[in-house]
Amino acid sequence: MLLVLVWIGGNMNGAMTAEENFGTQRIAYMNITDFIQEMEGEAAAAEGQTLSLQEQVKEQEALLEELGEETTVSEEKLEAMQEDIDRAEELLDREEELQADIEALEEDYDAQKADQEEALAEDLAELEQELEAKSDELEKLLADIETKEEELEAIGSSITAKQAEPVSYPAGTAIVGIDMEPGRYLAEPIGSGSNFAVYSGSGSLEYNLILSTRPDHGVEEVSIFLFDDYMIDARTPYTLTPIDE
Repeated sequence: MLLVLVWIGGNMNGAMTAEENFGTQRIAYMNITDFIQEMEGEAAAAEGQTLSLQEQVKEQEALLEELGEETTVSEEKLEAMQEDIDRAEELLDREEELQADIEALEEDYDAQKADQEEALAEDLAELEQELEAKSDELEKLLADIETKEEELEAIGSSITAKQAEPVSYPAGTAIVGIDMEPGRYLAEPIGSGSNFAVYSGSGSLEYNLILSTRPDHGVEEVSIFLFDDYMIDARTPYTLTPIDE
């Protein structure tokens, strides 16, 4: 509250009466009261505005504090994001290095593969030439074998007799080394034929058959090997002709 004190002095001219002086003082007091009430109203309004401003200031301060906290959180998030970005960049750099290494390995592999393929192609060409040469040799050998087979076929696979006369032996026993020389012989029956057996020097039976000229009865001839001390036991006369293979 604003307190205003006004001193009202006497009549300046000294001619105002007491009644006039009281009336004048009363008017002046009323004006002062009205002024005081007006000022008090303005002061109250100003005080209300001040309270309102204070509340607004508090709200702004609270908002600023909240914004500060959010700013702190945002800065932490930004730092975390920056760390993630840095790690991602490191991984990207590492990936680029690995990719470069892979490309270098692939180039080296391709170069080695090309060299190996070239070497293999050369080896294959040499092998093909050798194979062709061996094939020619094989064909020649086969042709030679065929020729030899034809010659053998012409000569015959049978045993040829020596250019010697057959020697006749009677039925009975004969000892190799005494009655004939060891060797290979062609035995044939004289007449219709009969049993013909050969024993080794130890007594084991080496040959046992029927020498016969009769159809479906034994064999007409047989090739036998005779060694020292072999014994021939024949039930029919026979001939022995020395033979070679």
